[in-house]
Amino acid sequence: MDLVAGLTRINRAVDFSQVRVGPCRVSATLVFADGSRGAWSAWLLNLGPDWEPRYREAISGLPADEQPTANYYLAAIVRAVDAHRARRHPGALATTLGDLNLMLARFRDTGSVVPAEGLSTFVYPGPGGDDRLCHFVLPPGRPAGAPLTPVILGGHSPGDAPRVAERIVRFLASPEGTPQADGAGAWPVFVVAPGERGTASRDSDAEAELRACARWARERFGAPGVLLAAQRGAVGPALALARLPEAGVRGLLLFADRELDPWPGQTAEAVAARLGPPQAGIPVTWLEFPQETALGGGSRTLATALRRAGWLLQEETVRGASNFTQVADRTCRWQATLKTAAGPAR
Repeated sequence: MDLVAGLTRINRAVDFSQVRVGPCRVSATLVFADGSRGAWSAWLLNLGPDWEPRYREAISGLPADEQPTANYYLAAIVRAVDAHRARRHPGALATTLGDLNLMLARFRDTGSVVPAEGLSTFVYPGPGGDDRLCHFVLPPGRPAGAPLTPVILGGHSPGDAPRVAERIVRFLASPEGTPQADGAGAWPVFVVAPGERGTASRDSDAEAELRACARWARERFGAPGVLLAAQRGAVGPALALARLPEAGVRGLLLFADRELDPWPGQTAEAVAARLGPPQAGIPVTWLEFPQETALGGGSRTLATALRRAGWLLQEETVRGASNFTQVADRTCRWQATLKTAAGPAR
């Protein structure tokens, strides 16, 4: 290993065969001829012999629907190992490995890689069976086995997806955001759907993606229905799903900002004909940022179209700009005002 301090560089051979498996800190102190001392330290990650087969064997013992998530972490570790340069700090690699170790340890203790509360990253099957990555937040204070209602957030960018999830965690930990069960005894689980890609997708593709996420969430959490909080490109698909009884949508929150324009160039009459009437009894909250919608977009055309098609909107306005903090906080507040049907205990 190279020991470097300022302009001084000393190379020494070190036997790491007895170093424990996992991350550790290596340090050395050298005494020079003039009596001065130099101290060096570095982080080392020892994966151990046959590390990849060992992890694959451990992952094979997980529940079938949890194995893709663990394999996602393992694949990231394999890529990082292949790309790692000699003598480079293994910090990010060690962190991901630590996350996987924590998952496997949690499974040994509880029978699941998912914690009882807080933030989880999870892989679920997309429309064509391909892996999709989402984040979900289980609320603190939920009694063991209490039923859950998924609250699915969609329309954010890929970069904002983890930020939205982390903000929900912080909001739920605040005095204002203390979560509670709804009138039917169900607690919310906030599911941040995969972020939209940079290129525009066809309506049918976006709808299929949102439907797949909602279907997985209902199955995973044993819930008869879901709540949808949609912005930008997810608004059109959310409205389409809300019209399908089998989708189980129990409430809609629509964020209206200057980026909302699901059907550009179409008139309110054309959009109303496209939307059609809603299912009876689904509450729809229209949360508008007027300082943004005044600058453009299709929000006002869509609101007019919804009314003409028979949708009853509970309209609210918010000062300022729409951002991931607003989306996270206001979704939590909105969920707390609803009374939804609970799913079975899980």
